[in-house]
Amino acid sequence: MLRLQPMPHSDFEEFRSLSVQNYARALSRNLRINYRRAGQMAVEEMKGILPRGFFSDDHYFYNLLADGEAHEVGKLWFYINRKLKSAFLYDLMIFEAFQRKGYGKEALQAMEKELKEKGITVIRLNVFNDNRIARKLYQAQGYDNCNQILQKFLD
Repeated sequence: MLRLQPMPHSDFEEFRSLSVQNYARALSRNLRINYRRAGQMAVEEMKGILPRGFFSDDHYFYNLLADGEAHEVGKLWFYINRKLKSAFLYDLMIFEAFQRKGYGKEALQAMEKELKEKGITVIRLNVFNDNRIARKLYQAQGYDNCNQILQKFLD
């Protein structure tokens, strides 16, 4: 069984760094830009989303703990818009050694349970098209495509 443990402030900088790195890699692959530029974009976007870092209003950060595992298996970050009764999943990170063990599914289920208890009625997220494993996970858990951004490179 997987549990959401509120992330202590002391874990946040390491999480933010890892989240920015992962996002920069995804931007670099999907936008076909060099990693340095993608890293700059990721840092700036993170600053805009989290103007007060760990203490930004209505953002929730968790360590993912699983029974039978000696270490945390991943991280989770979402934002709640109480007025709209909606949440946005910014990051679901399952560490490589723990992937393909069902922890992503369990993390989504644990998050959904918590959000329902908070009165949230819809969850949104973004997943890059090249992340087939994540897309398959989200679709299997009932997430539907509600928007698509198309692009064409003019070489």
